[in-house]
Amino acid sequence: MSIEREITQEELTRALRRETSHKLRKRLKAMRLILNGNSSRAICSRVGIKRAQLFQWVHSFETKGLAGLLDLKRSEERRVGKE
Repeated sequence: MSIEREITQEELTRALRRETSHKLRKRLKAMRLILNGNSSRAICSRVGIKRAQLFQWVHSFETKGLAGLLDLKRSEERRVGKE
């Protein structure tokens, strides 16, 4: 699995250090594991998510960068608020 976006391990590590949201930290960790060359199965097992979720995160990250991972968080909050 790979990411079609220019970002370094260092940039992801800095973002992880700043982030306080557990959900966003999981997404950032998954992106970092991809950059380290881990398989999608290994990442899902380690992070505790399904592969479909990982692919959604990767797509959002590739199209919008770190902001794409933040957008996912906001859209989830809107769905929860509607229930």
